[in-house]
Amino acid sequence: MIKENTNIKVGWFMKKYNKFQVRFGKFDDKSKEWITSKGDKCITFFDTYRNRYTTAVNYFINEV
Repeated sequence: MIKENTNIKVGWFMKKYNKFQVRFGKFDDKSKEWITSKGDKCITFFDTYRNRYTTAVNYFINEV
């Protein structure tokens, strides 16, 4: 489990753009991690590049 107010680096394959991307963000009080009914690992975090909340599916994560 990621602690609140942690700076993170998240990488995942974006189906919308058909490519792998890495984004930096913050895991805050509105962020969450969960598993879908299909078994996909998901995270919603504040994306500092897009300046909005983003959801990543089947992601890799590092604290920064």
